[in-house]
Amino acid sequence: MNKFKKVKFPRRIFVIVTKKFYNRFIKTAITT
Repeated sequence: MNKFKKVKFPRRIFVIVTKKFYNRFIKTAITT
């Protein structure tokens, strides 16, 4: 159970970071 929680939490953060990075990448591509 503890292992599952540890895996679930970072996954949520990973999704948020990926979304932010993806948006930034698109903005850079449009600017360029």
